[in-house]
Amino acid sequence: MQTTITTEADVQLDGHCVPSRDVPLYKQLSGWRLAKCLLRRMVWRLSNIWCIWSGTVHSFLGHIRLQSPKETPRVDFGSALMLGPDGLLVPRPSTCARIDSIGKLEAKYPWIDFVDRRIFLEGFDAGEQLGHSIQGTEIER
Repeated sequence: MQTTITTEADVQLDGHCVPSRDVPLYKQLSGWRLAKCLLRRMVWRLSNIWCIWSGTVHSFLGHIRLQSPKETPRVDFGSALMLGPDGLLVPRPSTCARIDSIGKLEAKYPWIDFVDRRIFLEGFDAGEQLGHSIQGTEIER
């Protein structure tokens, strides 16, 4: 559909009305055009609300499935120590980075649970693997 401009306040882009924010909608449009624009806005808002609630419900159900009552809720950060070049045990940098990142995540979103932490660490693992594949080195576990 072509872009048509009938007045300065009323702009139609691909069939969607985008009225001016300075003038109330009922003063810019009348009759069927007003009803059509209001209906499109309502459908758009309802579809956005539906997407948000649908995603929330699916996330909630996934959390419930992963939170088994038989299993203790825990998150694996990886091994804490590794052998240094001099043969002594030293803290593993990737584990320290994981713990620091989870701490930052909890500070920003205090409501997260262990399922969210696991998902975050899966992304952390994927980024770590990508970094090692680019550098051409092996991941030490």
